[in-house]
Amino acid sequence: MINTPCNPGTPNPSDIAELKNVWSVIFGNVGLDAFFDNLFRPEHCVIARNDNNIAAMGYLLPAGNIVTNSKAVPCAMIYSIATLPQYRGLGLGTTVVNALVNTAYDLGYPVAVLCPSEDSLFEYYRKNTTFQDYFYANELTYRNMSHMAEHNSHLALEELSIEEYLKLREKLLDSKTHISSDPSLLEYQQKLCNEFGGGLFRIGGSCATIECQSDGSVYVKELLTTDCDATQVLASITSMFPSTKHTVRTPARTGGFYVGNRRFGMLASSDISIIGAEKIGHTPWYGLAFD
Repeated sequence: MINTPCNPGTPNPSDIAELKNVWSVIFGNVGLDAFFDNLFRPEHCVIARNDNNIAAMGYLLPAGNIVTNSKAVPCAMIYSIATLPQYRGLGLGTTVVNALVNTAYDLGYPVAVLCPSEDSLFEYYRKNTTFQDYFYANELTYRNMSHMAEHNSHLALEELSIEEYLKLREKLLDSKTHISSDPSLLEYQQKLCNEFGGGLFRIGGSCATIECQSDGSVYVKELLTTDCDATQVLASITSMFPSTKHTVRTPARTGGFYVGNRRFGMLASSDISIIGAEKIGHTPWYGLAFD
């Protein structure tokens, strides 16, 4: 187990208003109601107090299974780590993260996953927690893509139910190490999409989670495809969701249309041998991170 420098705990029902306030200060109000109405569980939350106030918080979400060629291992996602500005530098965020990993193990999840919000945090978490780099993504931002939408034939975008999306998603990720998303996470993602527009779509043989942002940009949070002509898929998206800025995230690969490979997520495990050997020669796919 991981030793923590203070005594983090779980919140009481009377703490929910304060938790929502911390969320609003750090993240704004996007996703607040959807999260607390649908995903919040006190036993999956860890808080750290200072001066009797909630100074830092974090949550566990049942993420589904990490699926490899030989096994499927239950995992929990660490989500919405937040420390109020006046309490930063005290190690409270790290305390919360380490406590959440222990909570995941106690709840029967041998694996915890985390998507750092900044690239510098990869080194920080490697130094201060048991997390190690594990997941990779290919992410590129395209600007002023209207010409692509105008000069390419388009595939229809068919909005899918959660069940339909998950079925197609697993087909496209077959034989690749990945997180098979829990349906509750897709339901949360749908609610996030509904705040500004977007959804879960089939595009030819591909699938995409598309989220419109408050600034008018479009974020393709997950694009999975076996199509040879990725340009046609992207043209179809830009035609349906016009914007001056499109950010597209897809599994890491070499060559081809997407060349923006980067570290994306980290993994901690009570027994790294459970999945450690499966990583060699692969680029595991994290999927939706709600970033």
